[in-house]
Amino acid sequence: MKEKEKNRFMKDCRRFLKVMVVAFAGLFLMGSEGTGCQFLDDPDAFLDGESSIQPKYVISVHEIVKYPRGIDLEQEVDSFFGKSICVNKNYFLHSKDISNIEVIKRVDNPDFYDLRLTLAPRGVKMWSAFAVLTRVDRKEMALLIDGIHYRTFTPAILLDPEVNVVMLEGPFDPATASGLMKNAKINFSKWNGK
Repeated sequence: MKEKEKNRFMKDCRRFLKVMVVAFAGLFLMGSEGTGCQFLDDPDAFLDGESSIQPKYVISVHEIVKYPRGIDLEQEVDSFFGKSICVNKNYFLHSKDISNIEVIKRVDNPDFYDLRLTLAPRGVKMWSAFAVLTRVDRKEMALLIDGIHYRTFTPAILLDPEVNVVMLEGPFDPATASGLMKNAKINFSKWNGK
């Protein structure tokens, strides 16, 4: 009886070791790209909390495709609320166009937030373009966070071309609003080399 248990234990140990060897070999072959080991190239970035390989809380604004035709420009994306929607892959606005985000408590519900976005020059032009598009062509815009649909919105029209601050009405929950605010400058710098 003990011999059987000993053999089973040894078999399980060998199986575990094989799995570990394959896992470590995979990590080794992938190198620093795609793994959590990239911080070794820049230890200061890791210590400063900027070692993230993938940017976090990346915003992109896409046109919603109501009647998908199955063309390459269309992409189905998951929603935070369980459903999926179809959007045009080409974004109008991206985190690289947003230099800063401030959170503002909603008057009607102080547990949630609106966002005040400070846009780069390209962002101002793009916002103006899709704000008009939504009204002329009755299009809806989707706000994606890290590639997941967060909400649908209608952008406010910019009346002054010199204004680079726009309001993005919520409701945004506290965790999402905070994450967007904290990562806005980091993401902007990352894509603009600043």
